[in-house]
Amino acid sequence: MMKTVLIFKKELKSYLTSPIYFLLAFVFTAFLSLRFLPIVFQFAQLSSMPAQMGGGANIHQNVFMVHLNLVYLILLFLTPLITMKLIAEEKKEKTIDLLLTSPVSSWSITMGKFFAAWFVVSLLLVLALLYPLCLALVADYDFGPLVGSYLGMFLMLGLNTSIGLFASSLTSSSLMAAFIGLLMTLGVMLSGSLSGSINHPFWSKLVEQLSLVLHVQDFFNGVLESSAFVFMFTTLFLFCFLTERVIESSRWR
Repeated sequence: MMKTVLIFKKELKSYLTSPIYFLLAFVFTAFLSLRFLPIVFQFAQLSSMPAQMGGGANIHQNVFMVHLNLVYLILLFLTPLITMKLIAEEKKEKTIDLLLTSPVSSWSITMGKFFAAWFVVSLLLVLALLYPLCLALVADYDFGPLVGSYLGMFLMLGLNTSIGLFASSLTSSSLMAAFIGLLMTLGVMLSGSLSGSINHPFWSKLVEQLSLVLHVQDFFNGVLESSAFVFMFTTLFLFCFLTERVIESSRWR
């Protein structure tokens, strides 16, 4: 456990002292700032209209969900960039050999790097949360769906981080790791769309349950289903396990 914490601290320090990370955070918040106010103004216009003309807009659906979809779209591309160097850079600079010959288990390496990357990605999510929280100063709304939505987003980013970590373990090229991580993340996200093309009811339902979008939608609707938690943590653990296997196999080469 202590070795995992040491790896975590080492990786976290490298992130928080990197100007590239702060540049990504600045671009992220600048883009959200430019988009959030127009979304709020559009909601205000809809709310002032009579119900017969499309008024009575819901703040969660018309503001927070639009904001969250934008947040996820940006983080979909930023997460592979944040995770791409975790192991690939170690392989390129041959420092992975020092880790593998030290008394540190493959699981400690995997989980230390994973939690550090998940932490810094989640910091960006916290920045995104400030926008709806600031809106609470001038508007009353139910925090339940908002909390559920951000919980779902937090778990989804953990899953994406584990995918990016696995991709980084497959190559010594950081750019290739980012590209592979993005492709794998898109594959997991869009896998449920194949259910409509399967004629057999059982297999169609099974593929549908493997859809990331389906489970995240439950969180976004404020519904905390146990199946969504099971899917998130199982898939997250799967990619961490695969990463550990790749690292362990390198130890014996």
